[in-house]
Amino acid sequence: MGYVSESALNARLARLLSGLGLDCRAERVERRKRPDIRCYHKGHSILIEASYSERDAEKDAERRAQQEEAPLLALALHYPQRVPDVREGELEELLRNLPFRLKAVPRGGWREAKGVAELAKAIESLAREPVNEERAKEHVNKERINKVKGVVEGFVRTCSSLPGSRKVAEELSNALYRLYGFRVAETKDEEIVYAQVALVLLLSSLLYESVRPQHGLRPLRELVRERGPIAGLREAMERLREADYSLPAATVLEVLSPLPPAAAPAVERVIAEAERLAQEPHLLSQDFAGRIYHTITGDIALRKGFATYYTEIPAAYMLAWLAAREVVRVNVGEDEEARRVLEKVKSTKVVDFACGSGTLLTASFYSLSRLARNLCFLRSLDCREVERAILENVYGFDALKYAAQITSINLSLMASSPAKKVYAIYFGYMGSRGAWLGSLELLENGGRVGGILWYIEEELRRAVTVASIMDTKGRVDIPKDFDIVIMNPPFTRATGRTERRFAGEERGLFGFIGDERARSALVSRYNALRKKVREELLQEAEELFDKEPLLAHLQVLRSFREYYDITQAGEGLLFVYLAYKYVKPGGVIAFVLPRNLLSGVSWFLVRALLAHKFHLRYVIVSSDNKRGFNFSESTELSECLIVAKRVDAHSPGEETVFVNFYEKPRGILEALERAEEIASGKVEGAAVKKAKREELLRYLDNLNRFAALPEEDAVEAALRVLEGDLGLTRVPMVRLGELVDSMGVHSTLFHKLFEARATGAPARFPLLYGGEEANRLRMLAEPNAEGLPREPKAVEIFSKFSGRLLLPDRVWLDTAHVIALYSPVPLLSNVFYSVRLKGGGEGAEKALALWLNTTWGILSYLVSREETRGRWMRLTESQWMLLPVIDVRQLEASRLARAFDSVASMQPARIPRQFSGDPVRLQIDLAFLRAVEPSVEEARAVEELKELYGAVDLALRRWTS
Repeated sequence: MGYVSESALNARLARLLSGLGLDCRAERVERRKRPDIRCYHKGHSILIEASYSERDAEKDAERRAQQEEAPLLALALHYPQRVPDVREGELEELLRNLPFRLKAVPRGGWREAKGVAELAKAIESLAREPVNEERAKEHVNKERINKVKGVVEGFVRTCSSLPGSRKVAEELSNALYRLYGFRVAETKDEEIVYAQVALVLLLSSLLYESVRPQHGLRPLRELVRERGPIAGLREAMERLREADYSLPAATVLEVLSPLPPAAAPAVERVIAEAERLAQEPHLLSQDFAGRIYHTITGDIALRKGFATYYTEIPAAYMLAWLAAREVVRVNVGEDEEARRVLEKVKSTKVVDFACGSGTLLTASFYSLSRLARNLCFLRSLDCREVERAILENVYGFDALKYAAQITSINLSLMASSPAKKVYAIYFGYMGSRGAWLGSLELLENGGRVGGILWYIEEELRRAVTVASIMDTKGRVDIPKDFDIVIMNPPFTRATGRTERRFAGEERGLFGFIGDERARSALVSRYNALRKKVREELLQEAEELFDKEPLLAHLQVLRSFREYYDITQAGEGLLFVYLAYKYVKPGGVIAFVLPRNLLSGVSWFLVRALLAHKFHLRYVIVSSDNKRGFNFSESTELSECLIVAKRVDAHSPGEETVFVNFYEKPRGILEALERAEEIASGKVEGAAVKKAKREELLRYLDNLNRFAALPEEDAVEAALRVLEGDLGLTRVPMVRLGELVDSMGVHSTLFHKLFEARATGAPARFPLLYGGEEANRLRMLAEPNAEGLPREPKAVEIFSKFSGRLLLPDRVWLDTAHVIALYSPVPLLSNVFYSVRLKGGGEGAEKALALWLNTTWGILSYLVSREETRGRWMRLTESQWMLLPVIDVRQLEASRLARAFDSVASMQPARIPRQFSGDPVRLQIDLAFLRAVEPSVEEARAVEELKELYGAVDLALRRWTS
């Protein structure tokens, strides 16, 4: 009897593995030019050499691991039993139960697998080992960063102690910033300036050592030994400039000039550290240079002054990978199609208009390069010139010359080629040329920006802060459209410093400009641009409203001015609009933004733009209570990641994938795994909700509802509640605003009109003052202060707006026991809105207070919240008005009022602990159910409520533990 050939076995095995979730294909090529089986799984490239001979399989896999660049994993697969030649239909059945032996090379032992299902699991397990290794090495990376930090701190101490150090720091600051017309906080801080100089020296030296072999340059160690640290580094930078690395070299040459000879030992220590880092190239492949920059420059002046937050490395790679995968589809079957896709990778234009240290650009370069390598791996194509072609299409812009320098260095380190398209666009006042708003100038006239970049570079070199990595000759051509616009833009509003630590400093635009003439010109220019953007966003929103009848229910927003005002959204919104203007049809925008993008009233017009002009593909948030609700370093603000594809027309099948991580990825490889899972819709360590376009439009006022809780069942239950489906019964729902007669007052007006005093005798103006836990213990509230009028208008305001139903402005979930309160007497509060209803009296007010403190009411609040930092949440007055609540006009309010009275004085546990056995929680819900559905069977109600409690409890434990 004959036996099945290895190639036939490989073909059938690849088909079976693909059916089990591994994207595999077998090769049938003579003379062993290609591996036996190629697999692509969760971003990992895997090659398998299979044989009846254990030694042949192992030897071939070892050869592939040395020859192939792309695969993350090379495996030897041994068929320990020869498979008899059987009919076609029987072969796959034999394979399903065939024993296999599997080994990862060059290290690892043989594993046994009984059948294809076990083999698939073994391959997946081996594919995770590099991810686990990356996690295990994290403490090593932190130790290396701490060593670098120590060297930088030593440089700072040495230079700060030298005679004339202040004057030297000023000269160095001029070299780094090229400022004109205004001051920046960090330029006055010697420690920050010297730290940034140390980083420039370190990273440029590291770049030199990394690329010198390919250019035949001498080692830095030799130059330093012959000429001394400062002169030796100067010569090295001259050679680096000749090798086409203009900006990094020119920058070092500038900062070396002011350094006195006494700084030489500190410079030598920095060079020595760069040489040590250059011996560990695996660090550079994971943006180690960017991590060094983030760690050392996370100072208060830079963060608060330029409103800059550095994207966490894993988040950057996850975002960039999703964006690149959306633009470039890798999994192609034919060589000719694969070549076309490879050309697409090479021509993909990427830009970051606020690039900072370049983390998102290095992540984008890495992602595109890896996609190209995977493509070449899958189809055996030539990729020798791909990375250089990709780098030619990577553009970066920043308002700081120093940041542009760091970006260019980091990109050059990653690519081992000079990054030439990184620019600093001047932000400030240019005398007769007026105010300039950095990258935002591109909203007006991109050609003008390119022309003035050249003008500044050539004519005002000593006066302003514009530079590129290349010697600019003639006009700078800025593309009119890009395939990927990826950013973590400044979030802040155009306000001056108000924090106590800045007392005595001049107020400044975006917290860093002190010159009043420049500030006035910039404020005027900024406001004009913002007004123009708002008008254009309004036009886009009107077009959307005209085209989408599903949005008719949002016409109510027209009565809330805040939803059509973008002032509170700050700079971030303007950069989103800039991305819209510069992304081509079919291209992708990818952003790190405040989580308020999803729910904030000032972000509504951007949500309308995304719904109108884009297919919103992915929205990612974090409920990781250990590692934060952010995706940027040095902030605790809640953020989100979005990926959206520019489209001219929408298809009925469009879906948006909302992902809520309860454990964020820790490293680059894990981030790539999560990104692949997000694309498939099944994510480890996260809750996933897919929303169709019609659902997206229905909840456009607040998209956070799809990603509000880290538990899928809890999100689904909350969305049903908003439609009146409580599971056990249905209730009529209405927007709160349709029931409300008056609602007030906000905190600012309260403090303007009233002075709160402890109450003794019956107060003329009773108040509930303060948001501490004692005032949120139970639904029934009592006045705790007396209001003394500060001005006559206070009497009118109290008469017009005091009320018994109290709704919170802000809630800290961890210490809140209830959401809404009810007071027997009308009052005002500095932290609660006092509400009067159009009809129904006390009964209707008590009914609403009861509803908002049921599990269903709490869920509706939680998924409708505006989130600023984790469990700090709020609903503004407008958001309260839009919140769906029970329609008390269609229910027996008196019965609900009696139910309220029966539980109003009870004290439930804090909300995060109410759903794990708190008896008061159950009593509140049962009291409400009995009132709206007297025939409800209590035993069944208790059973279903406990099931709901389980989902809510799991969500809250993941979020608050």
